[in-house]
Amino acid sequence: MARKHEPVTHNAGMFGRITDAKADPITTEVIRHALNSAANQMKRALIRTSFSPIIYEVLDFAAAIYDKEVRLLSQAPSLPMFMGTLSFCIIEAVKANAGRKPSSPAML
Repeated sequence: MARKHEPVTHNAGMFGRITDAKADPITTEVIRHALNSAANQMKRALIRTSFSPIIYEVLDFAAAIYDKEVRLLSQAPSLPMFMGTLSFCIIEAVKANAGRKPSSPAML
């Protein structure tokens, strides 16, 4: 007998869309860990290739992954002031680059 999963409800992003999607908890965790790993790899790559001691010693930067609706999917741990506040910068960058293709990556 198949198990029934509770619907996942969230309200996030700059468009404030509410979703009642049914999510498999195992698939959700696999995707969550993959996104966290990708954000951590972005952070490590920036540290390894940086010439500035502000980046490689102080870790004064943030690395995060957002979806096309500007919802935070994953963020690598960094200074506490960056945790959860990067969304404001991303929203303004999306507004400033409105003519770009939606699939284009952005680096701020």
